[in-house]
Amino acid sequence: MIDANDKTKSDEQKLFEKVKLIRVGIFPQDNPYYGVFDYSIGVNYTQYLISIQVDKTGKIIDITMES
Repeated sequence: MIDANDKTKSDEQKLFEKVKLIRVGIFPQDNPYYGVFDYSIGVNYTQYLISIQVDKTGKIIDITMES
């Protein structure tokens, strides 16, 4: 998945390139958060998602890992 021999980029950069936005949820009514952005490295590698919840101003409220 990540080329450990490639020294032109940091491990963090290489991993970040693999993370993809897979779902955006907008909740304008009566929710503690306005938007949810779910990211994954792919179902071939894991069932887990990184979920980022934001308020109406775009401020991050929470970051969770979900399956």
